[in-house]
Amino acid sequence: MDTYKRIGISWLHNQAFCEYQLFLKWVLKAPNLESIEVIEGDKSHGTQRVTTNEKAAKSGILPIKDILTSVKESTIVGTKFYRTDFRVECDIMIGEIDEIFISKSKILIVDYKPLPRTGIPFLDDKRQTIAYAFCFHREYLNITTPIFCEIKDENTGNQIWLHEYTVADDADILDATYRSLDIVNQKREPIDTKNPNKCRGCRLNSECPRRKDI
Repeated sequence: MDTYKRIGISWLHNQAFCEYQLFLKWVLKAPNLESIEVIEGDKSHGTQRVTTNEKAAKSGILPIKDILTSVKESTIVGTKFYRTDFRVECDIMIGEIDEIFISKSKILIVDYKPLPRTGIPFLDDKRQTIAYAFCFHREYLNITTPIFCEIKDENTGNQIWLHEYTVADDADILDATYRSLDIVNQKREPIDTKNPNKCRGCRLNSECPRRKDI
């Protein structure tokens, strides 16, 4: 019997970065993982998260289904609802969206990430953000409003990347999801990165027998 029936959406970030990182984290259970997770969690999302939480406290909390109905039925063109730290889940994945904006014309799913030196987000960041949209769409199947994925700089809040989600994105997300499930359920051998720079920056490198930077 499989240990894992669905993945955390953040696992797709691990899988795209280095599959062995995913294996090390969820199968081998790196000894110092708990302390690392606490430290990284405390530092996550930079200064922008403080502003985000203050805005959320003022905006109020409504169930997403009620928000979707309210927006659809509203006669006010500018009606827009805002939520932070919103949990989204479907049959194969679960995750927490940093921010979500819902209006008549679009749904905007926002994920905060560090600004890459090149200014262009990495595949792992983009895949994770698209997966939030995929999961949201899979959970609320009757949605016809366009869904956009946005990555913002975690410190400034400036936009780094914007992408309109379509069903054409599903094949990549499904492939990465089922591959991740096979890895953590030990049905597939993880492929470790060949990039020593990734190993150098990996927070689990002290526990990894396959690191390339030594």
